[in-house]
Amino acid sequence: MQTALKLGADNIINAVGKDPYEAVYELTKGKGVDIAVEAAGTVETSAQVLALPEKGGKVVYLGIPYNDVNINRFRFERIVRNELSIFGTWNAISGPFPGKEWKTCVHFLEKKILKTTPLIDREIPLAKGPEAFEDAVNGKVTGKVIFCP
Repeated sequence: MQTALKLGADNIINAVGKDPYEAVYELTKGKGVDIAVEAAGTVETSAQVLALPEKGGKVVYLGIPYNDVNINRFRFERIVRNELSIFGTWNAISGPFPGKEWKTCVHFLEKKILKTTPLIDREIPLAKGPEAFEDAVNGKVTGKVIFCP
């Protein structure tokens, strides 16, 4: 969460084990957010995100859950009553390779416009891979792990 603040987030909410709806509406004084981006790709977050935008707000789906997403009535009503716009995005390779997304990303990386360093937890030799996976399972990895052969 500290990485998000370093990269410019105004506020952060730890929604582990709870619905972020109440925290978002408390933080925004009952308004909701302009745009809610679902990037985790979990079944839970894919449903939760629908309750977060304000009236006329937007939901952007970046993550892809690998199971059915069940939306309870409250969240479904938020789509209709708040007149939400919902967008899907594709963040992977497009064809023919390299596609526009790939070239755009490389351009921003070359120009140092994207701040990637704060996202990297560690750079380690490939032989330490098992240790890194164990750390990830135990919550000791806070960002990306770069394996260097």
